[in-house]
Parts: sequence; C-alpha cells; structure tokens
Amino acid sequence: MNPNICISAETPEELEEIKTILSDAGKKYITYEPKNRNKIYDSIHFLIYLKRRKIKTIIGAPCLRNRVARLFGITYISYLRSLHPSPEAASSLSDRIYFKLKSLGIKKNIFNPYSANICLVTANVTESFLIAREIEKFRIFNIGACWLKKEKLPPIEATDISLCFITQAFSEHLNEKAHQEQVNAIERFSRLAYEKGTTLTIRKHPRDFYNYLAHFHNKEHNTKIKINTDTPINFLTNFNQNNIIISSFSTLAFELLQSGAKAIFISLESAPSFYDSFRKIGITPLRWENAKIEDARIIEAIVFNKYDADNIKELFKNKLKDA
Repeated sequence: MNPNICISAETPEELEEIKTILSDAGKKYITYEPKNRNKIYDSIHFLIYLKRRKIKTIIGAPCLRNRVARLFGITYISYLRSLHPSPEAASSLSDRIYFKLKSLGIKKNIFNPYSANICLVTANVTESFLIAREIEKFRIFNIGACWLKKEKLPPIEATDISLCFITQAFSEHLNEKAHQEQVNAIERFSRLAYEKGTTLTIRKHPRDFYNYLAHFHNKEHNTKIKINTDTPINFLTNFNQNNIIISSFSTLAFELLQSGAKAIFISLESAPSFYDSFRKIGITPLRWENAKIEDARIIEAIVFNKYDADNIKELFKNKLKDA
C-alpha cells in the first residue's frame, strides 16, 4: 500500500514526533523537505510535489505551504507541539494580516494562520488559543505530548549550579523591543553567573538567529557564556538537578518542569501577553531586572496532556479515517 500522507514539518523535533504519531496510528507516510526559504516558491514546489505523488493528506506545523495546499483540496492536519499562550498577540506577519482583515470584518478561514481541517495539540492552553483564534472546537484534538518522559532529573554529586536561559524568537515574530529586552535580561543573568563563578548557557529558540557570542564578545563576563546546540532530546537528557532554567515562556522550559527542574520565570515589559499566560496556569513571573539566582525553585505545573498511543489509533481509525 502506497503512503497517502505527507509530513510537512518545520523543525526536526516536529518531524520526529509526527513520525511517532503516524507510526502509532499504523499509517505509512512520506516526508517533504523544503527546498527554498522563500515561502512563495516553497509553496509552489510543495504543490507540485504533492500532485506528482498523488498525496491527499498532509500533516505538519502551521505554515504558508500547508495552508496553500489546503486551498487546493489537500486535507491538512495541523500539528502544534509548542505551547501557544496568547491569542491576542500578533507573533508573525500572517498574524498581523489576519488581525487587520478581522478588524475590517473579513473572517474567512483562508486568512487565518491556524486554519486546518484538523488540529492536533499537546496542551489545554493551545486548545484554548485555537478556539480564541476562531478554530471550531470539533476540529481540535488534544493528543498530549508524545515525546515527553516522566522520569525525574538525575541527581549529581557536584554542588555547583549552572544557569540556562531559554530564548524566544522575538525578532522572527517582529517584536524587536522584546528581542532587545531579552538580550538585556541575558546580559544581567550572565553577570550574575560570572559573579557566582558559574556558567550561563544560552539555549536558542530554533528561529532565534541572533549572534549572542558576538554581542558579548568584548564584555568581561563573556567567558562564562556558552551556546547550547544539542538536539532537544539530548538537551533534555543531559539536564540535571543543578541546572536552573530561566525563561520568559518556553515549551522547552515547561518540558523540564515535568522532570522537577528548578526555574526562574521572568516577565518582559515588551511581551505582556506572556505574563498573562503565566497567570492562567498559576505562575507569577518575576521582573527580569529584579530576579536573582536564589529565586530559582521547583514549580509544580502540569501543562502538557498525557499521550496515549491507543488513543491515537482510535483517533485515526474513527475521526481521521480518510487520512
């Protein structure tokens, strides 16, 4: 039986997780690899790719090529692995177009960046986000996080702590003020790490292209700054009890909370919607200008839903039987 599903992912972790989901569902698939960073050319190439292979269903993250494919009669299953906390915030050019058209009374689904035939999400916060973004509830299925393991972080004998700042891709989301504020926050925590004689590791968002090492090159405390480029799985595996997360709002940070990691969640004046999102799940973030290393603590916050392979089989058998 030839595969009739194509995976159209944006990041390596999305790709691997969708493979897991489809394997659990007993589905055969092929994988599309984008050939051009120009989104228009990529969308055209993708349509040709699907037509030649007679593919009728695609699954992947919200992006232009997947939404365009839907316009041409392809069934689009959207997979949102990350937490989407702020429906009122415009985090991309597509968002800004959507909000502008909405203000003019134009609400057609073709302009909605999250429009899809089916939406698979991993957490309640993202389900609420989609409903607020005018996605019909019957299209949304909360399948949980297939990659998330429940093991606690490994104990270690060393007593030295290290800090890990998990960034957001504010520049990519057209919020330069928040990007600069994030850089300032990183600089503050790098100084705190230097004063403590420890390191600050910067874990960059996949779409955060800023050169932090160049920024800190001539600063005294740059010797204590590292950039982490591990795969997400290796990063999670190598984290231990003496590592402290610092984040303004990150899917990866909440993954680590599940394993008992200590965290300092900070608020940025230029990204107020993140503060509201924290409050919705019972966390009060600290102003980054005032936060101290001693503020780190274990936070009990269950954000992701539990993944069940048997539920995936039933979902594709009954609700997605044509996929």
